[in-house]
Amino acid sequence: MPLALTEEKPDLILLDIIMPVKDGFIAAEQLKKDPQLSKIPVLMLTSFSQRIGETSIPVSRGLKLEAEDYIEKPVSPEELLSRVQRYLKR
Repeated sequence: MPLALTEEKPDLILLDIIMPVKDGFIAAEQLKKDPQLSKIPVLMLTSFSQRIGETSIPVSRGLKLEAEDYIEKPVSPEELLSRVQRYLKR
């Protein structure tokens, strides 16, 4: 995990699925396995379902989703803020 995550300990993580080095499914899995980071809510904010043919990431990876929520892009700012607030209150 990036050093910034273990040093800063964010209250919440917004994570995309399609990323250049490792996909968001792998990143979420690693976050949830790390005892220092596993309690941080992870919200997947992505257009993955619209771009399945453009990536080599298998759809089946989403079945093991380790995130608290999955938000499909585009999303209104109001909806995004509402979901973020919901998880920050927990």
